[in-house]
Amino acid sequence: QVSLSFSDTSQALHQNEFQFTVNEIFVRIPPEFKASGVDTNAPGFVARVSQISTTQSGANQVHGNTIAGAERQLAGELTNADGDPYTNEAGPANADAWEITPVEVATVINFEQGDDGTPGPTGRFTVNNGAEDAFIPQIPASQQNKDGIVAEFLTFLELSQGFHTFGVNSDDGFEVKSGPSLKDLTVIALGEWNSWRGVGETRFDVYVEEDGIYPVRLLWWEGGDGASVEFYSILENGDRVLINDRDNPNAIKAYRSATERPYISSVSPTGTAATDSIEYTINDDEVSVVNGSVGLTINGAALDPEVTKSGSVTTVRYVNPEGIFPGGTHVAVLTYDESSDPVVTRTFRHEFNTPEGQTVVVRDGPFAYWRLGETEAGATQAINEISEFHTGTYNNSPGLGAERLVLGDPTSSVLFEAEKQHWISIPDHGDINSLSGNPGWPQKTIEFWFKARNLPNSELAHPDFAISQRQVIYEQGGATRGMNVYLAGIEDVPNPTRAELWFNVLSRGGTPEIPWGGTAPYNETGDGVGADTDAVAISTEIEKDTVYHVALVFEEDPDNFDGGITGYLNGEKFDEATGANQLRNHTDDVGIGRRNNEVSFHDLIVNASTATIFNSPDHLFYYDGWLDEFALYNVALTEEQVKAHYEAGLMEVPVDPVEPPMTVGINSIALVASGDDHVVRIDYNGTLKSAATVNGPFVEVEGATSPFTATPDQEKMFYIVK
Repeated sequence: QVSLSFSDTSQALHQNEFQFTVNEIFVRIPPEFKASGVDTNAPGFVARVSQISTTQSGANQVHGNTIAGAERQLAGELTNADGDPYTNEAGPANADAWEITPVEVATVINFEQGDDGTPGPTGRFTVNNGAEDAFIPQIPASQQNKDGIVAEFLTFLELSQGFHTFGVNSDDGFEVKSGPSLKDLTVIALGEWNSWRGVGETRFDVYVEEDGIYPVRLLWWEGGDGASVEFYSILENGDRVLINDRDNPNAIKAYRSATERPYISSVSPTGTAATDSIEYTINDDEVSVVNGSVGLTINGAALDPEVTKSGSVTTVRYVNPEGIFPGGTHVAVLTYDESSDPVVTRTFRHEFNTPEGQTVVVRDGPFAYWRLGETEAGATQAINEISEFHTGTYNNSPGLGAERLVLGDPTSSVLFEAEKQHWISIPDHGDINSLSGNPGWPQKTIEFWFKARNLPNSELAHPDFAISQRQVIYEQGGATRGMNVYLAGIEDVPNPTRAELWFNVLSRGGTPEIPWGGTAPYNETGDGVGADTDAVAISTEIEKDTVYHVALVFEEDPDNFDGGITGYLNGEKFDEATGANQLRNHTDDVGIGRRNNEVSFHDLIVNASTATIFNSPDHLFYYDGWLDEFALYNVALTEEQVKAHYEAGLMEVPVDPVEPPMTVGINSIALVASGDDHVVRIDYNGTLKSAATVNGPFVEVEGATSPFTATPDQEKMFYIVK
């Protein structure tokens, strides 16, 4: 995405400024994907076709009209209601197991199965324009049915350097991929339609970095009714040309045979993980990994990994002697030689993230870890260090960059001011509270550091209810099931110095659940929810302006009611309670710093139907104070783990100086006209490069500094910044 700003300053009294945004999305095919040993005397594709029709399954499809489902069908992983595997109706006759017979397609992909059992015409290429449809290979199959088909078409495409536009017209969905081997984990999707549809076209752009022949796979499936697929390229003039149409000089050539390279079958870690090791599995194929050729670096430093080979499988493993890798992004580069002629060196770049923050926390497996260390003015997101899920939203601009509560992490805390209605909203999610059909979360832990600034007092929260004032620190769920951490007032003074910290869990459930943990000081009737029971809640006393580490642990007992909760303050157990059973699905939203919807205290259930007064903004129970290092787990931390977390938080680490982020890119482009002079001015960060064509090659503009100005002396010139 590039934003451009142009100004016409040719007249002092006439100045126009406008902005526009250009979005260009395409996939790059790198040179390392090139195939070798291609048989150019074997044009076309290899088709592998499967079918589970209505006759066998009772439905027109069982793959769900998704890429994932189609892959499972093709692999023979789908089973019927009794758990028995299906047979492939398009496979060998009388087969008693899932089996696929490859079929050579020497021509083009232009298949259709009509209602009357004859192909076509449908799609972009029909008898009406000289491209007659063909039968789908091996369809109709044994049951003379055209529903529930999944097929893959394997080929090697001869592609020139530059941009290519492809198209697939299908009924129903498809996916096109490429990679160094089509079995390799690094295959990339070039285009897809991940759903059902009638006959329809999807176009996608691909940039090929070097001339070559590249492996390509077209996965296609049919759900019900129509069944058709076409695979083609689209020329600059808009003409469509079927792949491998040997009668058309503009057609991309396809070959069905090449030497199969070794492929990477597993990589660890992926995404974000607290890990002290990296590991790769490489499988030999027709070509093997050359013994002794494996190399590995991480962040540019050469490593000495353990390399073992068993049969055709090579395993590469490195364990960091210093323990978990430091927080941040790490780049590992794996290299090995392939025993082709000539020898090819494969280079695999593996990027992974280790969560930022305290190592002692991330290694114990939280699914959400908000360090609350954002400092940028106007920041609206509380970032989860563990994954892209559970990003919190700062509401009403709380005080970012506040004092450090946790010396073991160099980041700051956040100040929540009740009178300014500061809080963090967090979406419902299957990790936290909302997973339909979930039989229950057996364990949970809530962990955070806090320092209260203004405490609630013992005055009534509302005249109609005999409860003191409250401040919600964290809550998930609502009046039926949920968890709540809050402060309750105990001093009848204007500026209390003491309050109680409470942890409350409940499930009033409903059939087949037995209610537990929900209590109220009044008689609830007619709300359709289970009766009151003894509260499952614990508490301890805290003081204002004092830093505390808190860990609150829940463990269910699915058979009886011997489950319960345990609370730790500054590494020491302060209370525990039993009476808990399963904690099942509980929506009604998640909040830090106030309730996000309904909420339950140990002595009052704030229900939308029976405590409506508490739905007013005056009774959202805003917290007033500092919060830091907030973590959620779906495991029960042990007493030893809690103590280790507390002690680590007291061990001061230095605060790194904050440096402004480095940006690379074009900030603005201005065309300036004055009299007969016209110059282009480019304001940028990084290294400016130019080329005469959009495909390059781009070379550094010698002596260029920002802002760069140039007087156009040719029809076209292209600039990039790296």
